[in-house]
Amino acid sequence: MGALTSATTIIASGTVFTGNLLCKHALRVDGEINGDIQCSEKLIVGPEGKVNGDISSGQVIIMGSVTGDVHATESFVLKSKGKVSGNVKTRMLTMEPEAVFNGHCNMEANEPFISMERKQPLLNGKLRSVELIN
Repeated sequence: MGALTSATTIIASGTVFTGNLLCKHALRVDGEINGDIQCSEKLIVGPEGKVNGDISSGQVIIMGSVTGDVHATESFVLKSKGKVSGNVKTRMLTMEPEAVFNGHCNMEANEPFISMERKQPLLNGKLRSVELIN
């Protein structure tokens, strides 16, 4: 997932923030944000994290819950047990088994390489990886 830096802003578990948030560095949400988020680098929503609002960031990793649209200019990762209700626009999309996504996805077609990987369990219990290249 990548290491957090000393410039990372953390919304801790038990914290509720209401309003729009502009973050110039990385942001990790373990609490709750009710409002839109604009983050220049990486946004991580932890397993207990909850965002009710639109997200715009370079990289987005969701382990918790998001209700709103997401624009990830570089990559979007929806981890196992993560939930998104909203539309996603990104260059690269990764979804793990047991992730829940309700919305539409728009892969930015103006990029020279677009990859979407979805791992699906096979009948014998092994994982299969499928990669689509446009």
